[in-house]
Amino acid sequence: MAGTSDMRQRVDFCNCEEYTTVCGQPAQYGSQPGDFRDRFRLVKKLKKLKKDERGSSLDFLIAATLIFFMLFAGADYYTALVQHQIAEHIMHYYLERIRIEGCLIPQDQTDMVNKFAAVGLTVENINAPLLSGGRVLRNPQDPDGSRITVTVTLKPKYRPFLFGALVGGAAAPNNYRIVVGGSVLSERVTP
Repeated sequence: MAGTSDMRQRVDFCNCEEYTTVCGQPAQYGSQPGDFRDRFRLVKKLKKLKKDERGSSLDFLIAATLIFFMLFAGADYYTALVQHQIAEHIMHYYLERIRIEGCLIPQDQTDMVNKFAAVGLTVENINAPLLSGGRVLRNPQDPDGSRITVTVTLKPKYRPFLFGALVGGAAAPNNYRIVVGGSVLSERVTP
């Protein structure tokens, strides 16, 4: 015959409890199914389940917050880099126009300011030879005398790196500016 350990079997799954019987008698703490001790164990399990859910939601909030800041701080940094790159492209286009003309003509200056405004950058200062000061002419004997240097100072519409300030990092100061510039040799031969 089989021993008493072989006679164990599962007989009841009500109330989310599992009872094991030996020879037809409940074997768990000597309690009967539906006893108050079973209800007490069920309440304990429900409380533990609540704690586990609260813990997992707290973990989710912490992880989501970190991911949020990493994504948006990266996007903020990328936006600042793209603004600088766009400013350089616009400046280099007009730098080539200045190379051909020998100075920044008023029409090009107005167009450059409008193009910067279209991408959200306000021109604060343009440092370039203007038509009113005379054209810089090509001089093969003295190439340094033919050099034209242009510097454009721009203020972005929005202050970058604000997400870093929310976590204690350094945000861009109020005087944050984008400065682009370059120099070319004038190709203008006649005044």
